[in-house]
Amino acid sequence: MKYKTVINIFTDADSKDEAVDIAGEFLRGNLESGVRMKCSTIPVKSCRLFKTGALLLLTSAFIGIASLGYFKTTAIPFSGSKNTSAFQPSLKTSQTAKFKENWQEEKNRKVLEYIKK
Repeated sequence: MKYKTVINIFTDADSKDEAVDIAGEFLRGNLESGVRMKCSTIPVKSCRLFKTGALLLLTSAFIGIASLGYFKTTAIPFSGSKNTSAFQPSLKTSQTAKFKENWQEEKNRKVLEYIKK
């Protein structure tokens, strides 16, 4: 298994070059005091999985937020009748008494014309 190790070396120096020289001497083993070192090690695989998971989480969150503004939802209000359908609202003509009377009269007229023939 591969591991990622990060070593931070803290020195008291007057310039960047002097800090690099002190760190080099410490790593060669020539200097034993005056330097603080902090080391952390993690498996490369878990680091890669964490970064991939974080990227996927951020991407899915962005797509979710963007889709909220793009896709519109339609709501069908409940009318309270027994014949309510989510796919097609009930016809307005079926609730009108006058329409039913006109329909019945037209039906009776056509039946009488058919009988007379």
